[in-house]
Amino acid sequence: MGIKEKSFKVTSKQQEDISWDYQLALPYIILWVLSVYGLITFNMNKFGLALFYGSVISFWLIHHIINLTFAIFVTIGRPIYRSDERFLVNDNARVKLLDTWYPITLHDVSENGLSFISSPPLYIKDKCTIEIKNIDETFFDRLSCYKSCSKR
Repeated sequence: MGIKEKSFKVTSKQQEDISWDYQLALPYIILWVLSVYGLITFNMNKFGLALFYGSVISFWLIHHIINLTFAIFVTIGRPIYRSDERFLVNDNARVKLLDTWYPITLHDVSENGLSFISSPPLYIKDKCTIEIKNIDETFFDRLSCYKSCSKR
């Protein structure tokens, strides 16, 4: 047909206007409501063989309701709180503050940082450098702190 896209458009990852997401989800919401209405009205006052023979239609209506539910969730999306995704870990490590090593438990890690839990309260000043070592020393990392940190 000769129809071509001239430029590639990237969808914005910023959540500026959440009402626009609901406007995009509106057709799916309408179809979901109609599917639920159809399932209820189709199976109303059916017993015995009529209910058995109608089970195929009921199956497909339920199938469409599930798919439309996922379409609504994907269209609306979820709020983005961080610039990097965090992954939960539960790993023992050590942190070095003022030439002393303290035991910590790594809570979560991301591409640009991590959080940890310590049993003694640790007070980390602004613009300090801390060293973190895994217990079996499989990795070594040096982090620069630019915010106040303390025990959670």
